[in-house]
Amino acid sequence: MSISKKQNIANRLNAQKSTGPKTSEGKLVSAQNSIKHGLHSRDTVINSFSFKENPAEYEELLQSLYDEHNPTTHSQEYLVRKIANCLWRSRRAIIAETSIINRQLDSLETNSYYKDLTNQLRQIPELPPDPNYPDDTQETRVKISQSKSNLIGTKIIPHFELNANILRYEMRLDKQLTRIYQLLKSLQLEEEIKKRKKSQQITKKKI
Repeated sequence: MSISKKQNIANRLNAQKSTGPKTSEGKLVSAQNSIKHGLHSRDTVINSFSFKENPAEYEELLQSLYDEHNPTTHSQEYLVRKIANCLWRSRRAIIAETSIINRQLDSLETNSYYKDLTNQLRQIPELPPDPNYPDDTQETRVKISQSKSNLIGTKIIPHFELNANILRYEMRLDKQLTRIYQLLKSLQLEEEIKKRKKSQQITKKKI
């Protein structure tokens, strides 16, 4: 029993002395362990009654960025997560824009001019064009159809104020992404230079 107690005490002391993985490979494994349990998606993914995002999709995005950039330090890991968050939020901007356009198009159902054009088209039968027999009715149908298409076309871009808000949001995210990418590459380059210098010093000592 006394040996077991001594061993337990020794194990605890050794555990307290541990400062984490020392090698780049060990640091990489340690960094990626945190995304295996969905810890990051908890504070990033929307989960409300009216709108829910898929945590698995966020984790997949984050994992793909880890695989692409191979963070080996906590600072690099933090920047990769920042990149994932920016990309995830950019996706929301696209969803918001599409939703606004859908709402604008749906509003055409109550537009009197749109209703009038639709009724006019219903009264003109669709006939295959025959170049040998000009048909004024079909020409009228083409003009009405074009007017209806033009009206729909005015609704496929969000209204100015809403569109401006989306653009500002996207531009801010793009600036953040550019800054984060540059910082990440700078840190990785700095780490690579340190590794080379250390390797050269080891080689000189051996010589």
